[in-house]
Amino acid sequence: MTANEIIKEIKRLNPKEQMGVIRFAYQLDAERRLTGEELSGLAERMVNATDPAEEAIIREAMVRGFYSATAGRTNSGARRKRAIAKRNRNKHSAKRL
Repeated sequence: MTANEIIKEIKRLNPKEQMGVIRFAYQLDAERRLTGEELSGLAERMVNATDPAEEAIIREAMVRGFYSATAGRTNSGARRKRAIAKRNRNKHSAKRL
């Protein structure tokens, strides 16, 4: 199945199922390290960027793609979920004070 075929199928899903696909895509993006070629391409785009906002977005993508916190780790999804839950608990505790 090609990427275009997958995209067409996603468009046919109901909104709730599409949200599941979107969440998966964000999670996949957050966990995947970029290749050297991808990082080089982003670096070139950043150097050629004239808009500071675009430059910041590209820089963030480079950092996330290089230092991907969970790439290559076993059970990384569960570890990430626990960290997020802990961070949320701390935020709620701070609000109560």
